[in-house]
Amino acid sequence: MALDKQHRYHILLVEDEVADANLLINALSHVDTLFSIDMVEHGETALAYLNRQAPYEHVVNPELLILDLNLPRVDGRELLAQLRANESFKNLAIIVLTTSHHEEDVAIAEEYQATYLQKPMSLEGLDRIARIIKQHCVESKS
Repeated sequence: MALDKQHRYHILLVEDEVADANLLINALSHVDTLFSIDMVEHGETALAYLNRQAPYEHVVNPELLILDLNLPRVDGRELLAQLRANESFKNLAIIVLTTSHHEEDVAIAEEYQATYLQKPMSLEGLDRIARIIKQHCVESKS
């Protein structure tokens, strides 16, 4: 199935380090799928965004969440648990992108059916994110 170039794939990036977010956004600019990225800086705001609470009442639901684990307020681990406990977000594609090297964090990502990648991003990691974007863009159009 060919990608519909009119489809805009929506990504929510939950990252408190603006420099890391900018690096990821710039690195993904080569992906040949039309997508938009919204960014929030902590888990509490991500929950408001995903639940379309003020001021996010009119946002489009993302097809992919890219999530740092080490966040202020509600951290990524708690956010993962809350999302997977909510029927509306059980099938949301999630990439955990973190500097954490703890085995417990890898296990948490696996438990909540998230792809685990470490920062700093390697070319292989960026290619993996690009493949996930393309895959989910096709699935969302089927």
